[in-house]
Amino acid sequence: TGIFGTDILIRVLFERGYPALAAAILTNTQGTSFANMMRHGAGTLWENWDGCDSRNHPMFGAVCEYLFTEILGIRQKPGTAGFSDVEIKPAYLPELGAVSGSIETVNGRISVSVSYNQDGGMVIRT
Repeated sequence: TGIFGTDILIRVLFERGYPALAAAILTNTQGTSFANMMRHGAGTLWENWDGCDSRNHPMFGAVCEYLFTEILGIRQKPGTAGFSDVEIKPAYLPELGAVSGSIETVNGRISVSVSYNQDGGMVIRT
């Protein structure tokens, strides 16, 4: 999908109700993938999928937004600024297991953890 299409593809998949496919693309450990970069020791995004050239190159970084807005569900309510009013609406992704993360805003830290109980119910902690 390239540097421009990857962001569009992931955004559209989440918007159109395919969060599991979007998450699978982001977390795939086979071949060309973000998870494969991590598996090979990346702490930053690489310029090329195979790790040659720059190893601190943000061109694929646009999709990182969806880790927070879709997987953790941290969203600023429309018409507000500075995360003064937020909503927490994580995508239903039991295949990821438990996830957690936080962001720092001018109004403080927003932390979210998402897990799933045995009957598939989502448990959200903020």
